[in-house]
Amino acid sequence: MPQVDSARYAIEGGSQGGALTLVGAALDARVKAIAVTHPAMADQLAYRAGRAGGWPHIFEDTSRLALMPQVTRTIEYYDAVNFARRVRVPGYYTWGFNDLTTPPTSMHALYNQVTAPKELVIVKEVGHVRTPAQARAIREWLLRQLGAGN
Repeated sequence: MPQVDSARYAIEGGSQGGALTLVGAALDARVKAIAVTHPAMADQLAYRAGRAGGWPHIFEDTSRLALMPQVTRTIEYYDAVNFARRVRVPGYYTWGFNDLTTPPTSMHALYNQVTAPKELVIVKEVGHVRTPAQARAIREWLLRQLGAGN
């Protein structure tokens, strides 16, 4: 699209969009910054270690893991944690501590793999939603990162 300024390009999203934000940042060098809210599809195989994995909780029943080694290898690739390791741009991450869809354990597993500059804001009382305050903070952070108005 002609109106896109590829020198100031950011991605933001929540839940599945949060996972896709990480994928986009990992695979597209044009991305300058990201904002991720309650990312889904993270730490899918966490149930093997006795902790909650992220949505869609494919392997909550761990007895299925041993039956599908090829599937688990594929899931490891598509897991948002895999893409988080490849992120090289500044990121703003936020989620609630009461999220049953994408449990905090899965999001921390993802966040801990990011080596690029990052900020984390946890809203303790929030579940799987983005509050107006989070949305404002994301917008302001992204505009600062992109040098809007400069």
